[in-house]
Amino acid sequence: MSFLGRADDLWRIHFTLSTLRVDEAAALTGALEGGGGFGKTRLALEYLHRLGPKNYPGGIFWVDADVDSERLEERFHGILRTIKPDTPELHIFRECKRDAANELGRAIHELPPEELVLFIIDNVPEPIAGSPPKPLRTWCPALGKVAVLATSRARLSLGTEAVQALVINALAPEPAALLLTKDINCQALAAEDWRCIANWVGCLPLALELLNRTLNAGGLSPAELLARATTVNPVEELDRQMEALHGVVPVGQLRGITEALTTSYQRLLEAEKQGAHLISQLAPDPIPIVLLTAIDPEIFSATVRTALVTRSFVTQITDGVVHMFGCMHRVLADFIRSKTRGAQDELRVLRAALTRVMNENILSDPTSRPLWEACLPHAEWILKSSVANPNHDTEEIVRFALHVGTFLRRAARGGGARQTEEIAVNLAVSSLGAEHPLTLEAQNRFAILLRSQGDHAAAKKIHDPEHKK
Repeated sequence: MSFLGRADDLWRIHFTLSTLRVDEAAALTGALEGGGGFGKTRLALEYLHRLGPKNYPGGIFWVDADVDSERLEERFHGILRTIKPDTPELHIFRECKRDAANELGRAIHELPPEELVLFIIDNVPEPIAGSPPKPLRTWCPALGKVAVLATSRARLSLGTEAVQALVINALAPEPAALLLTKDINCQALAAEDWRCIANWVGCLPLALELLNRTLNAGGLSPAELLARATTVNPVEELDRQMEALHGVVPVGQLRGITEALTTSYQRLLEAEKQGAHLISQLAPDPIPIVLLTAIDPEIFSATVRTALVTRSFVTQITDGVVHMFGCMHRVLADFIRSKTRGAQDELRVLRAALTRVMNENILSDPTSRPLWEACLPHAEWILKSSVANPNHDTEEIVRFALHVGTFLRRAARGGGARQTEEIAVNLAVSSLGAEHPLTLEAQNRFAILLRSQGDHAAAKKIHDPEHKK
């Protein structure tokens, strides 16, 4: 992956591991924390290559954390032989029943203070459901003596004050577009179209790299990719392109989105999965805490909410007038939605919760405006999903659309209100019939809105017999 848009993150790492160090006897530990596909491992590699050699003369050692104890022992033994070349080969070492972790820890502590050492612990695994996490000392027997940079989807920094959090987010739009178009003829699409594709995958580095490889390999033209970005779910398309690249890209150079996210999902408890599924149906916008409580305070207990944050299923957001829980990345949400078997039930629960929070009584309370405006993106998103899969909930969906339209009008979003109430009319006419009372109510409301916007011709057509057909 090209190193784009991560310069500030690189220097954040260096500041944490070197500048913040108080003395030579106490090294610091930093943790690159973020969801699957955010580029944590790539960032750690960049730090190793760009700033490692001149800052850590005692050695730089890479430890893959998500391996079994035998493989981990092999890695410790290899590092020990680097520091102490007279260490016997592994089979002799094992025959003598020597402890690689203990001996490595002692060897590092015996190094001169000026010979700084860096341990990079990559992919610290999330704990199995119901089990406590393993301490970082599991993968670094000299914790506190050496500088440590760990990568993990779990929030390692919440477990101890000794770990400095280095939260990694998706790329900003401009570097995301640059990564997408690396070695591509950018003139094939307008700049806003490239940004549209990047936003489709939430500016996720892993997804952008995969799409870039696809474009370079000729698997899709830029125009074809743009068309997919407006019609296909991102995870479905990314997995399809990953499969297509299997015969082109060497093994190990790329990971698929599903591969990157499946392990984390499987390690959630059932209650945590239930919460994740409901959140995945919401918009990729900050979610008010009040909305979670309205959905079900038992589903979104403190335990579940903590698990979703600490496992990077939700990115916390603390700023703003409204108390927010956080938001879920759009690609992760799409992946989780692909796992659901009860989308209709989930949408029904969310429509009811949004209606309870966005009740019409709060429209007259100016202090409530920030809350219902924070809920509006989720209401519009849920409406769109509901209309795509109406099932037997047509009347409820029409009423929900009219309810959302009321708030869009109050928010002075005339275009959004018009679109929403037109959806209500079309769904009511097609599913309930032209003479159904709810259809007539939706038509009357829509006509009033059109007249208020000066579109009298369109308002007149609403009740035209030909239009009703």
